[in-house]
Amino acid sequence: MPSRRRRLKLHYELIGCALHGHALVGTDAAQIRPDDSALVRNWGGMRLHRCLRCDAWLALPEPRTATRPFPPTRAEIELPLRGRPLRDRYVLRLIAIDRAVHVVVLAVAALLLLLVASTSRPCAMTSPGSSPIWRATARPAISTGCSARCRRR
Repeated sequence: MPSRRRRLKLHYELIGCALHGHALVGTDAAQIRPDDSALVRNWGGMRLHRCLRCDAWLALPEPRTATRPFPPTRAEIELPLRGRPLRDRYVLRLIAIDRAVHVVVLAVAALLLLLVASTSRPCAMTSPGSSPIWRATARPAISTGCSARCRRR
């Protein structure tokens, strides 16, 4: 029986929590209501807080000084980005960083090119008649009416 390889999936929520910290609710509440069990639970002298972004449960000690009596209600909670909107945010930021790097690299290359072009002397072999090689291989100019008129002016 052939084994199926599992493709690893990138979880942008975990990246968001690693960079910005977990989005926890009720860490400063003095008491917990039964309605808050979806987000905060008491557990053996500790409190389990659910991260709104990555959906992980974290055990934290009870607050020593509470700033509010209860955790906020669901209407008061501002939910962080998850799923496709969070992925789009990171992808757009990576595209912007990629473009900024390209602009910087191409600007430096253009400046170096201009610097080299302005400091180098022109080569002596560039114009016909300046060396014996050019004189030996140069073709005579074909005179036309136009060039004869231009010479008279």
